[in-house]
Amino acid sequence: MPQIGARRGGSDKMGAPMAPAAHRTLVAQALLALVGVAAPARGAPPAAVRVIAAGCPGAGEVVAALAPLLPSTLASAGAGVPGAVELRVIDRGASYRVEVAGAARDFPDEARRCSDRARAAAVFATLTLDPPALAAPPTPPTPSAPPSPTVPPAPTAPAPPIAFAAPAPVARERGGGAGRWLRALRVELELGGRFEVAPPAGSSTVLLDGGGALHLAVGTAHLALVVGGAGLAPASFRPPGLAAGSARLLRAPFDLDLRASLRRSRIELSVEAGLAITVLAASGEGFATNLGQTIADVGVHAGLLVRVWLGGRLAPYFALDALGSPRSYPLVASGAVVDSTPRLWIGATLGLAIKLH
Repeated sequence: MPQIGARRGGSDKMGAPMAPAAHRTLVAQALLALVGVAAPARGAPPAAVRVIAAGCPGAGEVVAALAPLLPSTLASAGAGVPGAVELRVIDRGASYRVEVAGAARDFPDEARRCSDRARAAAVFATLTLDPPALAAPPTPPTPSAPPSPTVPPAPTAPAPPIAFAAPAPVARERGGGAGRWLRALRVELELGGRFEVAPPAGSSTVLLDGGGALHLAVGTAHLALVVGGAGLAPASFRPPGLAAGSARLLRAPFDLDLRASLRRSRIELSVEAGLAITVLAASGEGFATNLGQTIADVGVHAGLLVRVWLGGRLAPYFALDALGSPRSYPLVASGAVVDSTPRLWIGATLGLAIKLH
């Protein structure tokens, strides 16, 4: 249950709580109300009071607080004079107890304000040892003349009844679980520049390629489906042993991946894997008759992606991935196989991710 206030002040022996306010004011008012109602006839205060206290507050603090309240009484913290009234203040940690002349009172004080405890004990002892006298009620004045008759006020029209408006119907969310799933859905677009390299295989040379990449990711914060592709510039190379002419290889890779992501603060790390379909267009250049052929190669794709979110919607990213093909296609010139297509391409992409939803 929420706490809307802190309880201050003391409680009597039966445990009745006192009204919350400043500590000193509450103690004085509560004790005045209690002692003033049940106080005996006013008598002279005792000649001496011996204070016994240890812990919080100390006896010296209680003596200092009691002296101005009972100026005609000798208050001391030592052995005192014979016949002195004992005032005991017992420290109980989160509360304290005051005993004097057969009266006792417990006060809660978790904050352990020793000076406030000393003043409260002094006030309680003062009201017990020297209670205030109750003033007699004033005598009502004798009327000199009978009061003049008063004219009753004219009746007023009854106030209209208060009408309570019916509560507006609460609109229920449509869709249920589907609605919550749609709110958690993330749609992101990734645009970047791409560079690819094919390690040499057999007698092939190292092939370099470059272009642009575009991907769309749809899913949740931790799991998403990614589809995209790249448009690359054609790579021209001369196979070994070919005296004239060269080969021109144009690639357009497309991939469909499942991506798992983990974000910590602004850094998001993702891994993905899936299928790749690459459109290969090979043709000859510089031959008497230049021939060409286009095929679709099915392979696998895997990658690692790091994004740094600058806000809620934009994040620069760097991706490193590999695209592998289960087979290599021969390149034929003048009826002879002069080379073959690479089976492995390693790519790097640097770009910007945009959160659409």
